[in-house]
Amino acid sequence: MPKKNFIDPVGEPFIFPESLLNQISECTNGNFIIFFGNNGEPDLRAEFSNSINEMGIRAYVTNFINGMNEAESIASTQNFLGNGNSEDFDEDL
Repeated sequence: MPKKNFIDPVGEPFIFPESLLNQISECTNGNFIIFFGNNGEPDLRAEFSNSINEMGIRAYVTNFINGMNEAESIASTQNFLGNGNSEDFDEDL
């Protein structure tokens, strides 16, 4: 994987350690997605051993993000309505 330079909040360049990426790859059998941010800029690193694993991991991430969005939406609605209890929220619908 090519190295990519980042700037941390104090202005020092950051290079994601290739050795760490290699260890993650070894531990995951060559299948991973890492989301991270540096200085307010999001980035990701991904590696897949084959297209089937890639599709599966991407589907999992998509489902995870959709679930988080739904949970945040429900929590925001409950907060707006003043309901802290999800059972009360369901009864109000």
